[in-house]
Amino acid sequence: MRRKVISLCLSILFVATIFAGCSSVKNSAATSNNKAQTQQNEENKETDKNNNSSESEKKDAEKNDNTSASKQQNKTEDNININSFAVNGSYTTSSLSNDLGENIKYLKGNGTAYQVIGSTGKGNFVRVFNIKNDGIYEVFSEDIEDSKAGQLSSLNYLDKRGSKQTLVLKAPVKVGTRWDNKEIVEIGKNLKVDGITYKGNYAKVWERKSDSTTKVSYYCEGYGCVKYNVIQDKATVSYFKYSKIK
Repeated sequence: MRRKVISLCLSILFVATIFAGCSSVKNSAATSNNKAQTQQNEENKETDKNNNSSESEKKDAEKNDNTSASKQQNKTEDNININSFAVNGSYTTSSLSNDLGENIKYLKGNGTAYQVIGSTGKGNFVRVFNIKNDGIYEVFSEDIEDSKAGQLSSLNYLDKRGSKQTLVLKAPVKVGTRWDNKEIVEIGKNLKVDGITYKGNYAKVWERKSDSTTKVSYYCEGYGCVKYNVIQDKATVSYFKYSKIK
């Protein structure tokens, strides 16, 4: 009789142990699932935060950008030919900028490459851009020697290429195209900047240069970049725009 009682007790203990083990597994699984869900929720919140931050920065850039544009985005073709932004000819230019901006004096191109020659507080400089199927690249830049200051209008750097190439406008030219830290946010026709109306297509590019600094640039058909604003902590710290092209 005593053996039967002991056997019964052992059986009850065995069943209780199995039940406790199953319950522990279920609780452990539930805890893991809760942790995973919490982690996913935190990741989603961080993603939303970053997206909202970018959108907020774009809105701040818009507030500081008072360009008068004749927007006809709904009438602009979906994919603008990247080659239409190439410069083909020679121009003498005047520009408006602050101390941190650039004064562009000469613009020259052959349809596949173009150069801008200008000055900053440090002296004269040249930059060369090359048009490829996938976009416009800055392919060369250097300071111009003081001894050539009187020859700026005749200097030709169109065939110059450096070791570094930077994509400044990417194809397809349409709203939403993104690369590196840049994005096309607007396209349209007949951009107006002060007294100049640029006939043809234009593209507006938003660039995030740092957590607190953004750059808004405008590229126009036949002229390349015609204006930019650099905005830091909601204030314009640098700007450039043509005031005359002839």
